[in-house]
Amino acid sequence: MTAEIAIINGSGIALAADSAVTISNHRVWKNANKLFSLTPENNIGVMIYGNAEHLGYGWDLILKCFKSSQQFKTFDNVKSCASAFIDFLNGDDIKSPEHESVNNLLLAVKLIESGLSSLKRKKKQNRKNEFEAYLESKIKEIKEHDDIFEEKVKLDKIIINSIHDIANDEADFYVSKKLAEKVFILTELSLNKKMSPVGGYTGVVFAGYGEKCLYPSLHAYVIDGTISGALRAWHLESAEYQAPERYSQIFAFAQADVANIFMRGIHVDCENVLFSQFERILAGRSAEFLKRAKFTEEEKVVEQKIQQRENEAIVSSLRSSFDAYIQNQFVSPIMKVVGALPKDEMAQMSEALVEITSLRRKIDSNLESVSGPVDVAVISKTEGFVWMKRKHYFDIELNKEYEVRLQEGVRRRLNDEK
Repeated sequence: MTAEIAIINGSGIALAADSAVTISNHRVWKNANKLFSLTPENNIGVMIYGNAEHLGYGWDLILKCFKSSQQFKTFDNVKSCASAFIDFLNGDDIKSPEHESVNNLLLAVKLIESGLSSLKRKKKQNRKNEFEAYLESKIKEIKEHDDIFEEKVKLDKIIINSIHDIANDEADFYVSKKLAEKVFILTELSLNKKMSPVGGYTGVVFAGYGEKCLYPSLHAYVIDGTISGALRAWHLESAEYQAPERYSQIFAFAQADVANIFMRGIHVDCENVLFSQFERILAGRSAEFLKRAKFTEEEKVVEQKIQQRENEAIVSSLRSSFDAYIQNQFVSPIMKVVGALPKDEMAQMSEALVEITSLRRKIDSNLESVSGPVDVAVISKTEGFVWMKRKHYFDIELNKEYEVRLQEGVRRRLNDEK
């Protein structure tokens, strides 16, 4: 897993990323590169989180190939750079039908595991019925998701046999071909929607300045493999610091819970429990009132609907007041200061938010899924992309020829450009 931070104000944008990569949910390496500079011609940085590979290719290799394909090209804005990268991934250079088939089957396996882990009953027949209900509810949920890809694709039904075998290996009850077909339907539906129901995707964040931009911007995308050779990618969010609504922002990607506590003063789970408990109390009071009141059946139905509407209005009003308090007492004061931070202080703040997430994971988790050195960069219109902190797996002092090669590469680029 990962923790990544982006902080934007009028002077630039600071980016910070940890170095942890989790292997098979039981081992963590602390040397992964997740923050990259694009090219010397562009003041743009790229952050990667989530899945460390795409169709078997590491993201560092993919970005290296993309950089080579864009030699000497400058982008008018960050969004056009992100679009060029998506087009590059859709091209013939990054293709692997074998990995696509494996990834599609892996999605089916994850859906099976997710369904089995949600089962609560002990008897095998009850668990089988519960698993079928889970699949049907998931199919209904995904069908209601409106954001779909333009071209609908179909999976080869031959993988139903593999799904059937895998499901019976995983489950402690017999999974029929009919249930395996429902897993297949769920998998195919998921692949045709702009969503990732069981994770496994990669987040790609582009941030910085276009050639014609005076202020920084950020564009985040989700990349989730391919289906029938077509890239599964969709836009996640964007932010631009520009007139007339110039405002600073803090973005947290991947493990964002600790950064959100810093910003809002409360964990989102505590907030959800608070409101769900309040809704439950109101519903209980309404039920008690209806039980004691002497209504006819028709009057009871009408009063129940009135009570429900009034309860929803009360909760909505409370939530609005709560959000306004959080905004005024926590978020706005922080953002006011962030808007005035110099570039070096922005870098320190972004690093600190990653570090405190790392500390939290060290204490509250068996795996230090946010850990290792924190890479930090600042991008501004005046200085461009500047590394504030950057790790190497080797000692720079012992590898002077590495710096010579970099300088020689820059020199050749300048000569070629002339």
